[in-house]
Parts: sequence; C-alpha cells; structure tokens
Amino acid sequence: MDRGAGRLTVVRPPRRPAWYGPLWHPTAVRNGNKLLDLPGLRGSGMRPIGRIPVTAFGRKVQGIPLTGGQASTIISAGPSSGNATLVQAKSGTATSGTTVTVTLTNPTTAGNCLVISVGASQGTTNPTVSGVTLGGSATNVVNAKTANNNADVDCEVWVIWNIAGGQTSVVVTFNAGTGAGQQNVVWAEEYSGVLATSNPVDAATANGANGNSTSPSSGSTGTLSQPGELLIGAISAGAVITGPSSPWVNETNATVSTLSLIAGHQVTSATTAQTYSGTITSAVWGAVIVGLKLAPAGGGALPAGQGIVSVGPQGLGNVWYPAQATISTISGINDASTFSLYLGPAGVPVTLVGQLYPGGLGTLAVAVPSMTPGQYLIGVWTGGNPGDVASINVIGTMDCLSVG
Repeated sequence: MDRGAGRLTVVRPPRRPAWYGPLWHPTAVRNGNKLLDLPGLRGSGMRPIGRIPVTAFGRKVQGIPLTGGQASTIISAGPSSGNATLVQAKSGTATSGTTVTVTLTNPTTAGNCLVISVGASQGTTNPTVSGVTLGGSATNVVNAKTANNNADVDCEVWVIWNIAGGQTSVVVTFNAGTGAGQQNVVWAEEYSGVLATSNPVDAATANGANGNSTSPSSGSTGTLSQPGELLIGAISAGAVITGPSSPWVNETNATVSTLSLIAGHQVTSATTAQTYSGTITSAVWGAVIVGLKLAPAGGGALPAGQGIVSVGPQGLGNVWYPAQATISTISGINDASTFSLYLGPAGVPVTLVGQLYPGGLGTLAVAVPSMTPGQYLIGVWTGGNPGDVASINVIGTMDCLSVG
C-alpha cells in the first residue's frame, strides 16, 4: 500500500525458507534498505535478533568437520601454601599435682593453631599427658607425637587446631608418675596460617626418640607430605639445652628443678626431611618433631594433580555432533592420572560421558545428543603429574550458518 512518495511501504513477507529457522519473523517492514518494526509491535519480543536482516545468512551448512574442539590446560600443583607466624608463646611449670595451667598473655584468635610442647620426669615412672584444654574445651585436640622412656624423660607435642577466639587458659592434664622428684614443663605457642579445615598434623612424618648423651635428636621426619609445612621441634632434658641453628627459631629454656624444655619452629617450602637436634652436657633426654600443614594461600587453585578443560559450540546456529575425544599429557604412558569426560551447561560437569585410565594418552568414544551453544564437554584429569600440559581434541561433524 502506497500513500505517496516518501511514505512507508508495507511489504508482504515472502515465504519462509526452511533453513532460516528462528531468524525469520513476520514483524519487519522495509523502508528502502532499512529494516523496521511494524507499527504497534515495538517491544513485543518479535523483533529480529540483534537487528540482523533475515537475508544476512545465505545458507545452512551441514555435516562439515567439527572445529573448536581443541583445548589444553596445565595440571595443577595445588593451592600454594601460605606462611605460618608465631603469634605468642608462654611457658608453665609444676613440681606437684596432675595439671599445669598456662595463662596466655593475649586472648587467642579464632582459627589459629595452638601447639603445646611438654617435658616431664619423675623418679620411677614419668608423668605423661592425658589431655589438653583451651578455655575448658577439648575440641580439635590432637596428640601429635610422644617420646617417653622411664629410664630417660618424657617429651610430647600436642596440637589444638582451628581454635576458639578470646581464650587465655591452657590446661595440660597428666597421668601421675611415681617416685621422687616430679618435674613438669610446658610451652604453649599460638600460630596463625596453619590449616584450619581439618587436622593439620602430618602424622606420617612425626618422629621422636629418647636417650642419654650430649646430642639429643628427634630423628628424621623423612619426606614431608607437602612442600608448605610448619615444623615443630621439642627437646626435654636433664640439663640446659642449646637448640638447633637457623632456620630453626627456638624459645628459651623453660626449666623446673633440673628439667629443661626447649621448643622450636621453622616453615618449609619443600618436602625435604627435617630433624630437630640440640646439644647438652651428658644427660637423659627426649626429643620430638612434628609437621603441621599450612593453610592454602589464596585458595583458588585446583587440587594438586587436577586439570579441567571445556569445549563446546559457539555462535548462532552452530550445532555439534561429537564422535570421539582424543586426550594426551606430556607424561603420556608414564601418566597414572584418571580422565573423566562430562557433558554439562556453562562448563559445569553434570553427566559422565566416559572415563580413561591412565589419562596420559587415549581415545574415548563420545555418544551424546547434538550440542548447541551453552552446552560443553568438560574433561577432568585427577591424580596427574603437576606441571604436565594436558590436551583434548574432540572430533565429529557440525552444522553452521554461512553468510552469503
């Protein structure tokens, strides 16, 4: 219909070609070379996507080789470990009774870790620790390591992890010893930066020993379980103790009667074996070493040995028909990881498609419905070698819209 020159001409929409799909709409009118809304239909939701003319795409191409199915990632070494810091330390002693109470100088900070090093000696049998409380609570209390020989002395390290805040009273309770000359000594140290979400004690590497000599030593931890650990050492002896040199940082000797206790710490950044050793005039002694895992720094990294990649169709009208996925890592046949392939939206693993073991090299058949934009194949490596480059290549066919 034409009501004069320069007036709007309503054009009857031509018959819709089958391959135009969702781009076709009946609400457009043409004014010269411009595509406009019909009067009264603005904002109706029937407008062309992105204001793209329906003639922009000339055809739909089907069954071509799938592109964009390649991706790679670095197998994670795990979250980097932070650093532990000594917040405060206080000692206490007793020559009778079954408890030693240490009153901290400052209230504790919630989430920190309390380390209690103990030395004990008595004429016939040594007192040994039966429990530790902070502010009357025994929550998250762990006996990390004990070295006791009644012919020598008792030395122990206890840990309270993820402590409550605002507390100052540390009470160490003992099983009573026998004989004359009871001597109980305690160092209580508060640290920040220690793992608080679970028991931080590296129990597999804790060590301890007893003896009668001039060279007390805990013995070696062996290889530590992770690079970032707070190492705690303690020596209890019937003489004044000189602790190990740097990188160890030692407390002073806490002494009651003839029994002395020294406690020390260092923060490691490697898994190298450690020993806590000192020197004394010849006397009986006990020595202990314990590793405490540090809290992750930042907390955003994947767990150690894990890698994740996502691939999927991108762009309007792009449809994938994947057939198989080929994977590889630098370690190849020497890689003992497990590879799992999932299908899910927005890169979130939902449906397990298949698995390969080992995950260093192999091909996995893929049987999934056709994939449209927003759907992804997600490959996950677990138990891999940190630092490895892991890659995936998804092959199959795809449909896409072609301009022209």
